[in-house]
Amino acid sequence: MEKVLHSERTSVVASDQNVMQMRERDTSKLLLLAISEAAEVGLSVQRLHLKLNDAEASVSELNQGKHFVLIKTFLIYI
Repeated sequence: MEKVLHSERTSVVASDQNVMQMRERDTSKLLLLAISEAAEVGLSVQRLHLKLNDAEASVSELNQGKHFVLIKTFLIYI
């Protein structure tokens, strides 16, 4: 059974494989929205990985002040 979360600008799906995938068109600020949406339905986010156009970044890199604009897909592992 899948859990599907929707907000005005996001569509997040949690599957039986414990992977959430989200596509968005803006900046990495939507990552925080996805994490908070997962928390609202009781999902615990343990690892977060971004797949960018030609690069990858972790949450720790985001916390170091790096900003990404061209995020196409990211996975939240729960």
